[in-house]
Amino acid sequence: MRCSRYLHVDLHPKGLAGFVERVFRKLSNNYGRLLGFLLHHRWKTLAFTLALFVASLGVAKLVPSEMMPAQDQSMALMRFKLPVGSALGMTNAKIGLVEDYLLTQPEVNGVFAVVGGFGGDAVNQGNAFVTFVDRDKRKATQAELINRFRKDLKKNIRGM
Repeated sequence: MRCSRYLHVDLHPKGLAGFVERVFRKLSNNYGRLLGFLLHHRWKTLAFTLALFVASLGVAKLVPSEMMPAQDQSMALMRFKLPVGSALGMTNAKIGLVEDYLLTQPEVNGVFAVVGGFGGDAVNQGNAFVTFVDRDKRKATQAELINRFRKDLKKNIRGM
């Protein structure tokens, strides 16, 4: 009950409130006219909307997209897998060859290799964390380096 004593409704606001009120009134009136036109021309509206949808599908195929854009973070995780049943010593020797190859590459700053997978239970698997020199000190992108390393390692180290 007490609130009704303090409430004052201004039917003709001035200043910023008046400006906002006029803008929203114009928007509402224009929307009402547009809606009336569209409802009066239903088939033209439907045809135009369908044509716009089909055109947007055509344009969407021209726009390049991917789930995650390529990033050059100057580091990569390389995973290696030998045939099931490979001994830990064999896996360690192969990962050693991978380390030796990577460390001879001028774009590589460092390599940290792990044999046995992340849990240590997969003796036929290994991982190599490779850090590259800074982007401005190398010519190839990270993706180009990974593709080159993958191709070279597949060709030079058999059985992985």
